[in-house]
Amino acid sequence: MHHNLIPVREVPTARTARNIVLYYCTVCRSFCNPSGYVEDEAQLKADLDWNIGKAERNTAWAKDLFNKILLYKPDIKTVLEVGCGIGTALKVANEDFGLNVVGYDTNKKAVNWGRDNYSLSLHSELWRSEVSPPSDLTLCLSVLEHIEQPRPLIHELCKHTKVSRGLLFISVPFLEPYKWHFIDNPDPTRKSTPFFDNDVHITHFSWNGLFNAIKDEGLSCRAFRAGGWNGLLVYANPDLKERASNWLWSKGFRGSQSLLVGYYMRSGKGSKILQEALQNLGL
Repeated sequence: MHHNLIPVREVPTARTARNIVLYYCTVCRSFCNPSGYVEDEAQLKADLDWNIGKAERNTAWAKDLFNKILLYKPDIKTVLEVGCGIGTALKVANEDFGLNVVGYDTNKKAVNWGRDNYSLSLHSELWRSEVSPPSDLTLCLSVLEHIEQPRPLIHELCKHTKVSRGLLFISVPFLEPYKWHFIDNPDPTRKSTPFFDNDVHITHFSWNGLFNAIKDEGLSCRAFRAGGWNGLLVYANPDLKERASNWLWSKGFRGSQSLLVGYYMRSGKGSKILQEALQNLGL
């Protein structure tokens, strides 16, 4: 993200009551509004309270997440979550699915609460791939939108996924063209809109931006949704069908892509776009 930025307009903030600049990246078609905001102790406590208040909702979402992912990869034994908050998803993984879990978050108040109440292995520090043991599944749920420069963390997550030969699920709120009308009247106090609380909601990803960031790391991915978490399921060493599917995604195919790939794999023929895919893959 953030390769070639052009300013769009100023947008108001709620926490700091000021205007900050909203930028558009012409390469990845994502937006960002860097704020420079740093949470104080009172806000960290408020974040803890928010996490506790959402624990029941996140428990239901996490059950859906692990039920779906374990159908895709039944041999998962270990789970790492980067930006785990109080660890609600990890608690579900451990208690409901018998998985070994570890989590990292920079909010010490949230981590301490998760240790005390969930008895989880949580660390109140920045996660680094070079000191992290392999994991079958890595989670990064609703984290990247809070970072002004998300590429370095995406790189580290993908590097860890390659070494682990596991899965990575990244979830972010996407800002696609059908939501661009909110740019005309950005309201940082209106929940469930792209610019809500934008002192901390900084990077507004497009599907294309996140997909290509993963592709640039040499990994493959597919759209994945569990509960209210919407994002990309990332993995290494795709088979031929997955490579074709990813290429078609990059050309703009969405809901019908699996049918197109199935036809292409069976017949080796098809439309011009499928013929181009055949050549692109060297088949």
